[in-house]
Amino acid sequence: MGEDWERDYVEMIEAPWTDEQVENLNRWQQCGYVHPFTCANHHEGSRDLIARNDGWHCPTCPYTQTWAHESMMQGPPPNPFDRSP
Repeated sequence: MGEDWERDYVEMIEAPWTDEQVENLNRWQQCGYVHPFTCANHHEGSRDLIARNDGWHCPTCPYTQTWAHESMMQGPPPNPFDRSP
């Protein structure tokens, strides 16, 4: 994240998203050390949202969301557990 990380984190970007942005959003979702965006509905099955060009989609129900934080478009944040230089 750059010097403007606070602005980038709170800035919301609406879909549609490019293929590269979708790839980075899904990398963020799957990184394992940040809380993923989840479906607002309570149901059996996965609630972790999957990015597509037209927005987030729940894999289990029709729920969608059309925004993401700008910083997520650049891929997952640095792993806080990685101690390599």
